[in-house]
Amino acid sequence: MIDLNNLYGFRLKKQVYIDDIESTLYELYHDKSGATLVYLESDDTNKVFSISFKTLPEDSTGVCHIIEHSTLCGSEKYPLKEPFVNLLKGSMATFLNALTSNDFTAYPVASQNDKDFDNLMKVYLDAVFAPLSIKDPKPFLQEGWHLELKDKDSLPEYKGVVYNEMKGAMSSVERKLYQASLEALYEGSGYKENSGGEPDEIINLTYDYYKDFYNSHYVPENALFYLYGKMNVNEKLEYIASEYLSRYEFKGCSKKIELPKPHNSLDYIKEYGIQKDEDLNGNYYVSLSYGVMPYSDLKDNIGLSILISTLANSNDSPLKKAMLELNLGDDFDVDYNDSCIRPSVMFSLLKTNEGTKMKFYDELKKNLKKIADEGIDKKALIASINHLEFVIKEKDMGRMPKGLVYGLSLVSAYNYEIPYEDVLNDTKYFDFYKENIDKGYFESLIYKYFLDNDYYTMVELVPSKTLNEEKEKKMLEKMKSIKASLSNEEIDELIKTTNELIAYQSKEDTIEELKTLPTLSKEDIKVNVYSVPTTVRCEKFKILDHDIKTNGISYLKMYFDLSMLDKSELQVASLYASLLTMLDTSNYNALDLQNYMYTYLGNTSFNVSVKPKLDGVGSGKFIIEISSLDENNSHIKELLNEVLFNTIFDKEKIKTLLVQKLNNTKEAILKDGMNLAILYSLSKIDKTTSLRSSLVGKDLYDFIKTSIDDVDSLIKKINDIRSKMFGFNNLTISVSGKKKDELIEIVESLPFSDTVNTAKANISLRDSNNEALIIPSEVSYNGLSSSFEDLGYKYNGSMIILSHILRYDYLWSEVRVKGGAYGSSINFGMISKCVSLGSYRDPNVLNTYKAFESIYKYLENFNPTDDEFLTYLIGAMGGVDKPGSANYEIYNTDDNYLVGISDELRMKIKEEALKTTKEDIRNYAKLFKDLSKSRKIYTVGNETKINEYDG
Repeated sequence: MIDLNNLYGFRLKKQVYIDDIESTLYELYHDKSGATLVYLESDDTNKVFSISFKTLPEDSTGVCHIIEHSTLCGSEKYPLKEPFVNLLKGSMATFLNALTSNDFTAYPVASQNDKDFDNLMKVYLDAVFAPLSIKDPKPFLQEGWHLELKDKDSLPEYKGVVYNEMKGAMSSVERKLYQASLEALYEGSGYKENSGGEPDEIINLTYDYYKDFYNSHYVPENALFYLYGKMNVNEKLEYIASEYLSRYEFKGCSKKIELPKPHNSLDYIKEYGIQKDEDLNGNYYVSLSYGVMPYSDLKDNIGLSILISTLANSNDSPLKKAMLELNLGDDFDVDYNDSCIRPSVMFSLLKTNEGTKMKFYDELKKNLKKIADEGIDKKALIASINHLEFVIKEKDMGRMPKGLVYGLSLVSAYNYEIPYEDVLNDTKYFDFYKENIDKGYFESLIYKYFLDNDYYTMVELVPSKTLNEEKEKKMLEKMKSIKASLSNEEIDELIKTTNELIAYQSKEDTIEELKTLPTLSKEDIKVNVYSVPTTVRCEKFKILDHDIKTNGISYLKMYFDLSMLDKSELQVASLYASLLTMLDTSNYNALDLQNYMYTYLGNTSFNVSVKPKLDGVGSGKFIIEISSLDENNSHIKELLNEVLFNTIFDKEKIKTLLVQKLNNTKEAILKDGMNLAILYSLSKIDKTTSLRSSLVGKDLYDFIKTSIDDVDSLIKKINDIRSKMFGFNNLTISVSGKKKDELIEIVESLPFSDTVNTAKANISLRDSNNEALIIPSEVSYNGLSSSFEDLGYKYNGSMIILSHILRYDYLWSEVRVKGGAYGSSINFGMISKCVSLGSYRDPNVLNTYKAFESIYKYLENFNPTDDEFLTYLIGAMGGVDKPGSANYEIYNTDDNYLVGISDELRMKIKEEALKTTKEDIRNYAKLFKDLSKSRKIYTVGNETKINEYDG
């Protein structure tokens, strides 16, 4: 409870209870500094603190993003090299990160532990208001960019964490289209700039401009302070006011974000690179974007999102169906971007041919007009409204603290000068939407924001087979030119600067510096393990009965064991799952089926996943997940009967869906290369992973491509395996909520087979040779795996501590800081009995594998102080059992059961972890020294860098 009589220089501007989130909002203003603070008082023990600044960029040098990174590299009170990393090492945070958006930079943290929460808040406050990076350029050079030259015989090269992060981010074709659309639509505004930074522009950012931008934006009157949860809030107010706000005087220099000025254009063209063996035709991308209402018009803002969902949520939605039937390209998408003061809607034609741009423009306008004039299906609108209401009620944010999500909404309110309570009370407009369905409200939005709107731009992405190679050649020539232009003295100076930066990156914090950072004690570690109370019983099938509060929502999850299916059959099952609800059934066309789901149910999904097993080779699972308001449970039976037993496998519809899935799979490879590299390297050792690897990446891409060429064969295979998959004897269900008996009765009534299928498929490992997948990217993703069991080791809880130490100490330093990669990972598999390492958005291949294989040297010399080692223990254990939404906790409990991990085993592992000693960690040096005996590697990435590796 907040004491309003003692606010330490803050004054209360508003107090209001918000029904949608069951919290009281306090809006406070600090007169001396001009700071705004919003506190959401809630019973939630997962507390959140955030400070955000308005940071609309003036160019695409990534200055906002680089400040976000480098402010966390030491501050006046905490003069460590990277306090952020030390917090990652030793905090029990449930969230700890920072983010750069289009017009703000935010620094949020969350924790359930009161002491930890205070520590996190204190470090972040000092990081943003007293960063060392403003006095010392080395954090700027490390996190942003620098020119590196190690010796006189080498060529210089650009390095930097953000520089390489954005090389990876901008490798995605869809990201390129999105960014180009912003550039065109928001011309003349900071929204046209890439707030993350364009790699070619990042190298133009000067340290002086970096400091100037920081000094003009990182002031209290340009910031929103945010607190959420159950806490002594007055203590926080006193600390913020006395330690930081008291230093500042209000100067009236808060940034005002202006609405971009409307304009129109149809001729914005940009090139992007494809691989030499790809065709130019079929690789053009086109977008038509509209600037719509100001963000503050929340009624139309939410209304437009409902409209877009209704028009283009699936292939059978009216607008998407009409556009796909024209066969202008492989896919048609509509995206609503509300991350700026004037949101935009982007209509996209994906993978089309040259010369289709204007036909796309004309047909889109024609179909929008037809839909507006003829009227939108009222059932479809009701379905979209009901579904959005369900999402708001459920608040399923996974492991993301809900207070953090609320806080990000408040940033928009602060930036765009909207009453804070308005952005948190989403449901207040829903009666209006339902009352105005028959009055033409949604049709009027089509005219208002598309047909009669003169604020629009059109973008065409043109493919080039030579662009990537030309960029590499230009960069090589540039480096040669830079080197040739330098005198001997300048070369010596550049080498000296490079070595000084490497020395800075290699420097270890002193004991005195480490002691400045607030820490926790071993007593702060919870020695228990959290699990949802569950009763397991066997009837016609196995039932996992969960006792958990679900806020009036029923959750049904169904797991069919697919151990009888081999890799190719599992791929068929996976494609089959992706088709369900997207095709007509005997009693519903696809659109009516989807409207039925959205009207009466919550979230419905069908997918195939591979679950490992503690006591042997894992198997595929066909997973069905359905949620519903308790009063709507009867509709679950109707849906399952239709989808599982009455789906019509229409050849042409399936082919369209497969083409879309093919393109999505290709984009996924570009976006998630590290996980793919790790998975493929591990699949050379572990059979369960080998099975999993067939469902992603190039394996899946190749299978979809084959299926597109022979849809008849795919349909036959689907029909052949369906009878194998759906039986009561291979079914486990999970039920949660107040109406669990109803859910069980629904499943019992379904016409599944009673036949017992005891067949087990033979699963083989992936080819053991080292492999690589070349993609059009300037960075790479590396994966290395090795069996620790083959090297004589058993899984132990100490491996949790070991992986935490290596990730946030050795790998962070060697792969991220020195190597310039955006990220790295390490995991010890309790079930696979393998260790896997990976790097993300990495400019290196050869050097990264060398770093992986040198881990043993670090471990041989591992000798932290007792306090440092305690920090590692606390941080590692803080990552265990993080809280999540009800749906997340249910799925996690199911997962542990299916895998074979009991609460007793989880407790044993946690106790082993807590007993870990420094000597235990050093003893793992031999494991890593022997990695070369069994290690397997896989790289996804840049051809030039891949060719440098000869191992």
